[in-house]
Amino acid sequence: MPSIVCFGNSITHGFGVEGTQSFPALLGRLLNSRVINAGMDGDTTDGGLARLETDVLRFKPDIVTVEFGANDYLMGIAEDEAGRNIELMLGRIQDSGARAIVLSLGSAFWDEDYEAALSKAARSHNCPLLTGLLDGIANNSMMTLDGIHPNAPGYIVIARKVADFLGQTGLLGETRSAIGESHTGES
Repeated sequence: MPSIVCFGNSITHGFGVEGTQSFPALLGRLLNSRVINAGMDGDTTDGGLARLETDVLRFKPDIVTVEFGANDYLMGIAEDEAGRNIELMLGRIQDSGARAIVLSLGSAFWDEDYEAALSKAARSHNCPLLTGLLDGIANNSMMTLDGIHPNAPGYIVIARKVADFLGQTGLLGETRSAIGESHTGES
């Protein structure tokens, strides 16, 4: 099984729940794989760029999930800027030899412009995009703590979505030794 780093903001970190209830912890159990939680509450795409090397790439993961943009959106940062930052992250991840997967919160959270910016970033680096991470969760009092941040049942849904998506991409069978240390993400 490949090693995975889940990189993102409070949705990845597991705001409001025990660490064992975050989606990266649950994902690791679902996949029986090593999954590192590199989520940080309140982080923006700028912050993610700044900590990419120390919090993600130093672990030499096979796969990195990239879940950013929510705080940029809430702070009024233009979607083009957030999208460019995500593109830079994806390029650095691929240059390291890892595969990147973009996770988008979807229309349950933000507008079409942000969704388009994440889609463009993913396409520009030929990365799989899982959209709708919060679909069925956001604004559902049975699945969230505050209308946005998932509770334990909400994180179970997210972990299953991500596990299923990773299975569909075919990346779960790939490791650094299988794809080569010098992999750049080019097809």
